[in-house]
Amino acid sequence: KTSKTSSKSSAYNALIEIPSHSVCPASVPISIARACASLVAVCCGTDIDTEFRPAIRVQRSSDLALTCVFGVAFRMDLWGNSPEGFILILQELTLRYGNVPGGQILRRQIPIQTFLDYIRSAGTLEHSTEYPEIADGLTDILQHMLLASLSHRKDIRMAERDIAACMGALSDSPLGSLMAHMVLNSLLNILEWCNNS
Repeated sequence: KTSKTSSKSSAYNALIEIPSHSVCPASVPISIARACASLVAVCCGTDIDTEFRPAIRVQRSSDLALTCVFGVAFRMDLWGNSPEGFILILQELTLRYGNVPGGQILRRQIPIQTFLDYIRSAGTLEHSTEYPEIADGLTDILQHMLLASLSHRKDIRMAERDIAACMGALSDSPLGSLMAHMVLNSLLNILEWCNNS
């Protein structure tokens, strides 16, 4: 029993230490990426401003939309080695969730720590030519999720946990990495927004 248990433990440890990019497909055909981007666009509603459109907010927070976001768009085990495909999907996501209402919707569904964990397994995206656009799109989403928690009037601890998650991610990430870019620029943008408000 002891040998079986130790072999199972060794196999499990070996599995969790596999780099995320090694479990991603070598590449996803661009036609599939375009189809998935179209799926996000259809399921999550039009890309017009949602500030005064309650019906669109309802659509973007629907089970169908959120299943598409978390089940397709943020599946880094699928897109981790396909930056040219992921950027197509991210463009659709940023149009819909890279704003105040969109950030509130996503933050109600997952904590910042979970979002950062999604991106932490982003494979080789940060070594691609699409890196600047990917980093800026993810920064928009993270920034507005943070604004949602920082402006929450009933749960101060939510903001404390989210900021702590960002600081932890930043301390674990080398400068120049996708994670460092996202966290630093999100916080800088929020500080600038506060200064101008």
